[in-house]
Amino acid sequence: MKFQGILQWVLLSAVMRSSMAAVYTSPTQLKTTTYDYIVIGSGAGGGAVAGRLAEIPNIKILVVEAGVS
Repeated sequence: MKFQGILQWVLLSAVMRSSMAAVYTSPTQLKTTTYDYIVIGSGAGGGAVAGRLAEIPNIKILVVEAGVS
């Protein structure tokens, strides 16, 4: 499995604890431009923060991760 695939799996598993998540490769694919929280980086810290925020009902979280499409 490529590193990017592993990173996407980690991101999805962290964010999908209590909500739905999607992976986009371009900002034009985003359905909204308004978020309650924007987490930069989905490493250990960003994934933990996004996972905890996902436990709060009715908020929108955007996790931005750099990498090759």
